[in-house]
Amino acid sequence: MKTKHLLLGFGFFLYAGLLTLAIVFNGTLIEAVKDVSIVTLGTIVGYIISIKGSNSKQER
Repeated sequence: MKTKHLLLGFGFFLYAGLLTLAIVFNGTLIEAVKDVSIVTLGTIVGYIISIKGSNSKQER
């Protein structure tokens, strides 16, 4: 359970850092949120797929 909270905390700080970088490079908040949201969604989907993949391997 602790690792889950640690990952959530790390993910939040990563998101905040990416958002800050995106604002610096793009100059506007709206564009930055769009860019970071796309990256974050991709990461979450990839993470979920990897978990499902590892779970199905363990069942065999």
